[in-house]
Amino acid sequence: MHTIGLPGLPSRSVGKPFFVTAANQRRAAGANSMTANRIIAAVLTACAMACCEAALAESDQSPADASLVAAQALAASGNLDGAVALLRQTLPQATDESRTEILLAAARLHAQLGQLADAEQLYREVLAEPADAPLAEDLTTVVRAELATIYRRRDMWTAAAELWTELADQSNPTSIHAREAAYWLAYAEHRAGRNGQCQRRLQCLLDQAASTPGAEDDATTAPTAGRQRELLHFAQYLLSQAAIAQADWPAATAALDALRAEQPSDPLLAQAEFWRAEIAYRQGEDALARDLFAQVALRTAGLEEPWTALAPLRLAQLEAARQRWDETLLALDWLAWRWPEFELAFEADYLRGRALAGKGEFTAARAAYRRTLARAAAANTETAAMAQWMIGETFFHQQAYAEARAAYQQVVDGHEYPEWQARAALQLGQCWELQGAWEKAAETYSAAAAKYAATTSGPTLDARQQFVTRQLAVLK
Repeated sequence: MHTIGLPGLPSRSVGKPFFVTAANQRRAAGANSMTANRIIAAVLTACAMACCEAALAESDQSPADASLVAAQALAASGNLDGAVALLRQTLPQATDESRTEILLAAARLHAQLGQLADAEQLYREVLAEPADAPLAEDLTTVVRAELATIYRRRDMWTAAAELWTELADQSNPTSIHAREAAYWLAYAEHRAGRNGQCQRRLQCLLDQAASTPGAEDDATTAPTAGRQRELLHFAQYLLSQAAIAQADWPAATAALDALRAEQPSDPLLAQAEFWRAEIAYRQGEDALARDLFAQVALRTAGLEEPWTALAPLRLAQLEAARQRWDETLLALDWLAWRWPEFELAFEADYLRGRALAGKGEFTAARAAYRRTLARAAAANTETAAMAQWMIGETFFHQQAYAEARAAYQQVVDGHEYPEWQARAALQLGQCWELQGAWEKAAETYSAAAAKYAATTSGPTLDARQQFVTRQLAVLK
């Protein structure tokens, strides 16, 4: 139906000449292969034309009928370009009766080849048949649906929506085409950010399907019945996505649970299970989230889709929250092996640092935190501020106060996250206190208490400032 992408989710909380030669050989081989393929396609097309002419000489078939048969044979053999060329070559001689069939066959082949502008042109020609030779109503519906798909693939959403509206309003409301049109209209609403309208369209579609389970016109066939089931599964999933976009967790949960009960095929089921786990995670239901993310990790072990890396990342975050450091590292090792180019790898680096620090391996932990900071994707993120703060913490626990102060100062000066800047200033002052530099501590607390008064660390900064002020009075 469509590719569903998952957004990046926030955290909680041999010499050169050989290779050059090999590359040149591969390019040459690729060029030779393309040339060979074109020659083969041309030969096959010529053979097909010869077969057409031979068949015509021995039968009463029309040229158009013979071309259609030959084009089908070429397409079945994988020579789609040859099939299209043959059909287009036949068009000028086609009769009114065969022209529509040839145009439609050629349009579908262009679509299959990804030649969408050519496909659109031919579909529009089919719909523009003269009034004295109108298309049958059911064929008009099919062509409109297929043209709408071309518009969608070309990112022409307004033109596609016009056709979907016609199909939804004029077709039999229980037909597969009407229901698919209703689904895509809802998807267009979701894509435009109109999630309330998307939900209403989808709920209407699902309610109608529940009251009239099968399409009256053609749902008796197994392929169409399967197509309808898949459509309703995608509708249920899209309903959950519209609810998630509005942070309507109860509605999203209900839609996802209903979909999971239907047991759709993967990867849709895996995506539904992921989002159900994600909702549990965001709502603090950690035990449920762990169980569900573990199921998702197992279910998606063979899927080559980047979003599947989020399940082991969430498992690592959940284990870190329980301070189960060995389990955290195990999840991170699996993630690094399975998805070495994961776009949220900086989150994994940060978690690795936390786990290593929790095990008392401070040097290794700092190396992990510095990998977090070195990744371009981490720039200007809260995770980067946290990693820099944690570097200071590792030094602090080792009583290396000068190094700790330098690390905390980088949080204050180099990151724009007031909560972490305030915490860093608090720890910076603590370092000065432990070193007996009371005046430095007083200066640090005084500046930070005024600047970060609105943060959760604000009252503590103010209290420390007062304490240090009293301590200085005693010392004087």
